[in-house]
Amino acid sequence: MHLFPRLIPILALALVTGTAASRAEGNAPPSALRQAWEDMRLGRWDVAERALVPLTVTRNADPAAEALYATGNLWLHRKPGADPARAREAFAEISRRFPSHPLAAWADLAIARIPELDVLRPDPSTAAKLYLGVMERFPSSPAGGEAALHRVLALASLGEIENTRKAVLELEAWWLNHPHPSLACAYEATLGRLWRFPLNDPRRAVEHLRRALDLGPASLMQRQGICWTIARLAEEGLHDTALATTYYTRFVKDFPRHQNAFGAIQTLQRLGAPLPAVEDTSLEGLRARQAGGAR
Repeated sequence: MHLFPRLIPILALALVTGTAASRAEGNAPPSALRQAWEDMRLGRWDVAERALVPLTVTRNADPAAEALYATGNLWLHRKPGADPARAREAFAEISRRFPSHPLAAWADLAIARIPELDVLRPDPSTAAKLYLGVMERFPSSPAGGEAALHRVLALASLGEIENTRKAVLELEAWWLNHPHPSLACAYEATLGRLWRFPLNDPRRAVEHLRRALDLGPASLMQRQGICWTIARLAEEGLHDTALATTYYTRFVKDFPRHQNAFGAIQTLQRLGAPLPAVEDTSLEGLRARQAGGAR
């Protein structure tokens, strides 16, 4: 997708550790689940599987749902030996046995992603239908919000511009009724990306990307990429010298060691704009700082 980059195992681990503290005495040990995730991270798939099996059959919802979720991830990401069918079965069991558990929404989202994860035969059309189902069943859950973002990108990947435009407008309408503050930055970045390409509307792209940048993406690379894209779109798409100057200046000040920083300085000079107050705006000074940052 993908702009926002939330791997299923990371989400699951956060949920596992987040609910562990509230478990009553006598439930499955949270340390067993944490160890299973650690074994998966280290590629000890067989060890993790043996640890998870007894946890999946307990009648207590929390450890069973979490163990099933971990099992689904195990079969989805196991290398070698991934088995999407077994992954889907484990995720689906959460909804069958514990339909009101918070992980039910995330399990359905994981199932919806499976058709897109097939490297040889990705099926974004089927995935988009499954994402819509998650949105309809769990509109208030962040999983529903993520499904909405995955859906619009899946539809865009089909390459039909008018259908992409329709999907973007549907997302905007859906988000008005189901806002998810924790996903606001990803929402704005996704729309900015799509209005830029393939919809070729730099004005709308810049509006959304500016909001995304102001919301503060967690990733340094995302912040750099969004700031640079705004500057370039403002200059080349909108022909707005003032706005371009603002974001080229911000790029140089915020990311002086980035490889594009000197290009931003050159553009500011070409535009006749004042250079930001940095240590040294010469090529030699910039290269020295970049070399220092690489060490």
